Amino acid sequence: MSKKNYWKSLEEKKGEIKITDDEFGDSLPNLLKETITDKPAGRRDFLKMLGFSVSAATLAASCQLPVKKSVPYIFKPENIVPGKATFYASTFFNRGDFNSVLVKTREGRPIKIEGNDLCPITKGGTSARAQASVLDLYDQAHRYKISAKANENTDWETVDNDIKAKLNSANKIGIISSSIISPSTLALLEEFKSKFNNVSHVMYDAVSYSGALDANEENFGVRALPEYKFDKADLIVGIEADFLGTYGSPVEYSKRYVKRRKVTLENREMSRHIQIESTPSITGHSADTRISLNPSEILQAVVNIYNGVTSSGKIGGDNFQNDKIASVVKELKKAGKNALLISSSPDKNVQMMVNAINNELGAIGNTVSFGRNNLMHKGSDANLKDFVKNMGSYDAVIVYDCNPVYNVVGFEDAFSNVKTKISLSTSPDETSVLCDYICPDHHYLESWGDAEPVSGVFTTMQPAITPLFKTRQAQESLMTWAGIEGSYFDYVKSYWG
Repeated sequence: MSKKNYWKSLEEKKGEIKITDDEFGDSLPNLLKETITDKPAGRRDFLKMLGFSVSAATLAASCQLPVKKSVPYIFKPENIVPGKATFYASTFFNRGDFNSVLVKTREGRPIKIEGNDLCPITKGGTSARAQASVLDLYDQAHRYKISAKANENTDWETVDNDIKAKLNSANKIGIISSSIISPSTLALLEEFKSKFNNVSHVMYDAVSYSGALDANEENFGVRALPEYKFDKADLIVGIEADFLGTYGSPVEYSKRYVKRRKVTLENREMSRHIQIESTPSITGHSADTRISLNPSEILQAVVNIYNGVTSSGKIGGDNFQNDKIASVVKELKKAGKNALLISSSPDKNVQMMVNAINNELGAIGNTVSFGRNNLMHKGSDANLKDFVKNMGSYDAVIVYDCNPVYNVVGFEDAFSNVKTKISLSTSPDETSVLCDYICPDHHYLESWGDAEPVSGVFTTMQPAITPLFKTRQAQESLMTWAGIEGSYFDYVKSYWG
């Protein structure tokens, strides 16, 4: 067999450089007049000697490393075994994103979030925000660590005395928050209202669901999102609704959706999914057919589907993919009660047409049910608009679990007219930096609580770690100012007792 020559460069081929088999090249030059040995030193020997000399110099300089002591438990806490993880069942809810979770802890410190398989809603699933939430707990750079007055840190007693005096003298008090699903917190807010004069509370969602809620209230008498049974639908048509990513209850919807998207011995027929949208989404990329329209064309598409499914059957409008819309109408009629139409439009009229289409198909009560309603979104655009409009008449406004300066039009200007501004935020945001008092809330992994994410299903929240900073649960702050004795843990127990 002939031996082939390989070159690593043109210079080597031309013989301009010489490659040797010595990995470390030529021997090091002898820089010492007296040698320890006549054997030439290689690069490896040089590095060994260099490392030894540096270590010797360090020891000679008496440089000591910090001493780390490992102290064993004298009285070992119950259920804690060093090196063995302990799990606590709890609830994650952050502005519409609900997850029933298991908090993995080691030696009393949460390190990982897992889904709770026993939850009938999320069924062991978690969202990206729930997985990342443990990082917020230890984020010293972006968490409030102590109460503050006029941007100066102070003790809780000073803050509480000031706020009590302000609230007692106020003629009108406002509370603005994101959607609250805690029954005990809602009861506490009602009790707080009874302690002061003329208190109003408004809830809103940063991404509005008000159109769908108002339409459902008018059509079905229930101001809530229905239960979407994707696991029972033969045909799913989504209109701008990223229900696998962000809309509604995506963890729950994903679990239901995937049941009919996997062909098994028990499930031999896969559901069909058509997505009509103007912006690419997770849900759109999962669809069998994706119909891309301009944002201005979405309304006409809904009208065409409505007309096609109901009596007229007219498909109209300019520059539309009318053939595809007509095909959608045909498939909806064929699927009948086993079809499911869902839209994320904030327009009440669009949502009413969606309700009418589902009702005409017979899907209401089958794939769209109001028996177990979604309670994670309760905001009202009309109430929020009135609140902002009349904010100048409020003597004090309490901001809880929301950032309206960032996501509510006109809020900042109106907020500047309020005499006493109180924030219960866990971290600095556009709203809290404008407030007179900062009363930082606990992280949810440091808190007690409860939740009713869907009607008739209740979950609990429990702390997995002692509070890291001098924060206080928002509910306890309200209890302190209203003169309600005890801790919020006691309040929750008495509420369910």
